[in-house]
Order: sequence, then structure tokens, then C-alpha cells
Amino acid sequence: MSAQTLRQQVHHIADELPPEATWDDVLYQVELHASIERGLAQVRAGNTIPAEDVRAQLQAELKATQ
Repeated sequence: MSAQTLRQQVHHIADELPPEATWDDVLYQVELHASIERGLAQVRAGNTIPAEDVRAQLQAELKATQ
């Protein structure tokens, strides 16, 4: 979706909402899309953590709480 302009993205979000959507629904969808875009930008910049490292960190934290 990043090839589209912000305006096009907002229109797409609005078009996908059900007729009974609330402003809270709109804000949620906009923040969701913005969060996904931020995550994709981090991936493109190489700011990722290998899954093995995440598993090891979680296992260490779980052991520390037991």
C-alpha cells in the first residue's frame, strides 16, 4: 500500500469500513495501517530481530519468572 498516496490509503480504508462504522473504528483502522507501514519501514531498514533470538529471550524471561 505504500506506493499509494496517503490520501488514496485513507480513501481505501474508508471504502472498506462497514456502513455502521464508528469514529473509533476509523481511528483503529488508520492506526493499524500506520503501524503496519512503520513495521514494514523497519524491515526495509534492516531493523529486525531473528526469530531464534526472540525465542531465546522469551524462554529466558519465562525461566526468570518461575
